[in-house]
Amino acid sequence: MSNTSDNNFQTSVLFTILLTALCAGLLTLLGVLLHFSNFIVVFGIIALAIISIYKPNYPLYLLALMLPFFGNNPGGKYSLMTVDMVLILILLRWFVPLIFKKKRRILTSCLDVWIGLFLFLTLLSLFQLRHDLWNAYLWSGTSLWFVYRIYTAYAVDFFWSIRLLLNLVIGILFYYYVLNNVEQEEQIKKIGFAALGGLIISIIAGILDFHKIIDLTFFRPLNPDIERFGYSRLMSLFWHSDWFMEYMLPIAPFFLLPLFLGSAKSKMKTLILAILILYSTIFTYQRAAWISFGVMVLAMIFLVKKTLFSRLARRRSIIIFLAAILFLSVFFAIILFANSNLRISLANRFSELFLFSDRTRIWDQGLSLWSKKPLFGVGAGNYYYYHRTTYQPDHPFYNFDKVTAHNTYLHILVERGVFALLAFLLLLLYSLKKSLKTFTRCQPNSLERTIAGGCAVALIIFIIYGLAQYMFYIRIVEIIFWFVLGLSAFTGTKCLEQKQMTAREKCCLAGFGAGAFILMLIFQPTAKDLFYWSEYSNPDVRFMASWFDPWDERTIECREEVLETRFVVFHPDTAQKPVRVDMLINGKVLASMPCRDKEPHEIAAFIPPQSKQPLHVKLLADRPFKGIEVYPETGVRAPFHCIVERDFRCRPLGLKGIGFSKWEDLNGIGFRWTNAPEAFCDVAVSSPVLALQLTASNPDLSANPLTVNIELSDSAGGTIAKRELTFANQQEIKTVRFNIPFPAVKTARLSIKVDRMFCPLDSGGNDSRILGIYVSEPLWEDKAGGK
Repeated sequence: MSNTSDNNFQTSVLFTILLTALCAGLLTLLGVLLHFSNFIVVFGIIALAIISIYKPNYPLYLLALMLPFFGNNPGGKYSLMTVDMVLILILLRWFVPLIFKKKRRILTSCLDVWIGLFLFLTLLSLFQLRHDLWNAYLWSGTSLWFVYRIYTAYAVDFFWSIRLLLNLVIGILFYYYVLNNVEQEEQIKKIGFAALGGLIISIIAGILDFHKIIDLTFFRPLNPDIERFGYSRLMSLFWHSDWFMEYMLPIAPFFLLPLFLGSAKSKMKTLILAILILYSTIFTYQRAAWISFGVMVLAMIFLVKKTLFSRLARRRSIIIFLAAILFLSVFFAIILFANSNLRISLANRFSELFLFSDRTRIWDQGLSLWSKKPLFGVGAGNYYYYHRTTYQPDHPFYNFDKVTAHNTYLHILVERGVFALLAFLLLLLYSLKKSLKTFTRCQPNSLERTIAGGCAVALIIFIIYGLAQYMFYIRIVEIIFWFVLGLSAFTGTKCLEQKQMTAREKCCLAGFGAGAFILMLIFQPTAKDLFYWSEYSNPDVRFMASWFDPWDERTIECREEVLETRFVVFHPDTAQKPVRVDMLINGKVLASMPCRDKEPHEIAAFIPPQSKQPLHVKLLADRPFKGIEVYPETGVRAPFHCIVERDFRCRPLGLKGIGFSKWEDLNGIGFRWTNAPEAFCDVAVSSPVLALQLTASNPDLSANPLTVNIELSDSAGGTIAKRELTFANQQEIKTVRFNIPFPAVKTARLSIKVDRMFCPLDSGGNDSRILGIYVSEPLWEDKAGGK
């Protein structure tokens, strides 16, 4: 007996600690968001917090009302922050009193397993981004700015991964809030009235804006993606008509289903609402919305088919039904024939209803991305950057939509992997199954039955609409999703017997989690090929590049002799102290390049024939520098090494070779500097005698002559000839000749070694290059000359 009491006490203490920590985290997050909000928002949140002390449900009513007003991504400076501040306030109003209660009762449901599994697998997908997520925090400089950057992040921002995780955690907590607190009939009705108010305002405002009676562009900017189609769409308060539909259709069944059930108190008002929803749906020009609306109506008819058909069998009901159909037909006919442009554009869009070529192209690229990391995905929120890394400008996929996969299931598959998609599908299907079972077992006229039916139809809409759009891209749609899941679980606990997990099932679930973690460590330890590309530009050079950190590497298939790219260092003291950048291929340093400036440098490595493919390539400086020294806004981010060009080029060795700079003209002959202690290239032999002209410019030649060793070899590696030259002054141009057994040897390898390099900066010059010897292009002679 005492052991049981001790266990309960320990569990209670642990729960109190965890709940207190959660409240502290939410309160800190709320405080940071208030810090970056204007006075009106701060005053409103504080007032709402005071009101919630006496009226706990008021923040929830406000949230239901305000959703359409804050539905845009990224949503301006304060909108998304405001939605989450209200949501955090709702959670705090629930959690804080729980800390001080002696008897705590938190309801759980059959959906907990799939929700927890989905969250766990989302976390696993982010494990590969751990370095970059940590740097995202360090880059922001302070914790305040870090949180602000999360809440102003967009899908093309590397803070987006953290934002998605935070959204998911808050959404799951909101699900449990709904499950445990939305239970009184009067409370549910007030939530419905608030949501209905927001829905009606958004519909009417959208219709008036669509017909140019009012102008809502002051509230939301013009959308160039829509304007390029050449006609306007009904977008209401949203930046995109699709977002409006993703908000409206999932909540519509809760207000329309009573009309089908015959429980609507005001059938005429409900019918008018249905007409407004239909009208709005049509003129958004969204094919997915049209299909989802049709599926919604069919789903509601299927749910109440017995009641509906018995009601339609009555003469009065038939007359009302036919009158409604006639009214709608006449109404839309007048609108369409009064506006020929509207009629033509709508007809053209309807003809494209089942043409999915624009979607299949995006889905093809999504499947291609998924094939790169099939088990745990590329990381939640990392779709955009992985797309840009994988598909370069010359790739057909590069110009497609990079932000989302335009399919909820494919997007989850790409970002979080096959296991996360399976968990999400099981969550959806299990919730739908429970809602349908609850609908059939509840009392015919009960509120629980209406809610369960609304949840079932809403989930069907999420499933269907998710085939054409990524539903969690819009924050308010994600909030609606978790609210619907919470209502579904709540009605299930009221009307169905709850089955608890057995010890065997818990062991299997724990084993799956451990196995998934081990698989992740084996097959996907880190996203070494993750880069955040941006354009490097100076007056002469432009290219896409990214910072290379110690854990970063490129995986490149190279079947040629040379792999080359460009890099830039930004060390503040590079002019005084050279920075050496090494190119490591499969863990070995195959090329090095010293730098004395912040200009682009080309580095090339000779690939040994036996090298294992694909090549794992890294570029690291011999010493990093702290970004805060050059870029104060980067804070205490991990030290920088260098930025590296996105495009790695594979080529034969050829005359360009390795260790040479660009060609320059000197008295009509091409010359170039060697920029490495050893430079070599391949020379196509066209004559028996090869002549080269060389000159040195070291400032200390008179005191310390420069020794140059030149070797010529054939393709098999056999030495044809060797020369050693000594340069004692800067004015001297020496000519060296090689006799070659031509035409037996058609390609010769030329190697030039110098005993030391020099930089003109050290002798007061302006040239920051590190140079060796100045060598001419191959000069061919027909007859054998002297040495």
